[in-house]
Amino acid sequence: MTPLDNVAFDEHLASRRIAARDELLHLAQSMSQRNSPQHWDAVKDIPKNAFLEPRLFTQFSQPTFDLTTLQQLLLSQFQERTVLIAVKTDSQGAISIPGLGTCDTGTPATTGTATYLTSGNQLSVQLHGQAAQTFKLKAAVHVPGTEIELVRYLDPAVSAFLRSHSVDFEKTQLVFPTAEHREQIARALTLIERASPAFHTMLHESIRSLCLYHHPSDASFAALGIHGMLFFNVPTTTTVGYFIDELAHQGGHVLFSEATLHRQDFFTVDPDTPMSEVIGDDDARSAYDTFHGLYTEFTVSQILNAISNLGVAKADEATGIRHHFDIVMEHSSRDIALVESCAEKLFTSLGHRVFAQFKDSYDRIQSPVTQ
Repeated sequence: MTPLDNVAFDEHLASRRIAARDELLHLAQSMSQRNSPQHWDAVKDIPKNAFLEPRLFTQFSQPTFDLTTLQQLLLSQFQERTVLIAVKTDSQGAISIPGLGTCDTGTPATTGTATYLTSGNQLSVQLHGQAAQTFKLKAAVHVPGTEIELVRYLDPAVSAFLRSHSVDFEKTQLVFPTAEHREQIARALTLIERASPAFHTMLHESIRSLCLYHHPSDASFAALGIHGMLFFNVPTTTTVGYFIDELAHQGGHVLFSEATLHRQDFFTVDPDTPMSEVIGDDDARSAYDTFHGLYTEFTVSQILNAISNLGVAKADEATGIRHHFDIVMEHSSRDIALVESCAEKLFTSLGHRVFAQFKDSYDRIQSPVTQ
């Protein structure tokens, strides 16, 4: 099967992403109205992209989750923020407002109302049975030069999702984003932009938040159940190369989840079919998970290779970039060989063309390496 040329491939995935994001938006709006009819009038006229808030998807994916309010989740997107909203405190007594910050009320697991005070980034709060009090918000932290928020508190939505995702949640530790982390992430995004302006633009369209954490065994991840938030299980010492790899890898998962929202378009088998059934050997992944992995390997290898070829990395950055490049090329070699051996059993015509693009990219990058 002949691969698409790069422009056609990018345009095809971009058109599928746009359609999928519109679909996700309509879903988020309709679910918000259905689940929180008492709050709908207050949020129905805010910018529609506000409904791509990752924590909203957690509310939808976990029907028993009801630890925050719709207005609380979306307040930062209100054109007029100084309105009365319904709030809930979490088990620690905190009120978290994505994009604005967190305050500690000292009263856990209760309801009330609040008004945001633009002067001093404060929240005037009246909890059930209490007099009104004013609390200073610990301001949200963003990657410099972007609107990407760095999680600095495990609010109920993020905590609930991590708990459902982690093998042993009690070993999960939130890593507070330091100034060094912020600078490294900003630098990584700058280098990604030099390597692929189109991918950089898509990241900024789709990524709302980054959560840095530490767990002894969990891998970094992104998931449709909290779509638009990336989770990096960071090492003790991070580098620019590390963040380039993770942004391209986990960010790639978010972008490809959008482009493949209708997964069956790419497969002749059930996308959830275990690869072990297809290849007759042990492999814990599904057909779709393997396809997803090929896309992230395709993306990471292209970006790291372009950064190296452009010579835009500093000397200390280049070593780490090369290290991550070697690892992803090894993984890509193994996965391409695996999928190529059973592609006829897996893919529709569209799936074949996308896979051919992955293989063609690998071959083009690999050729000068082996010369």
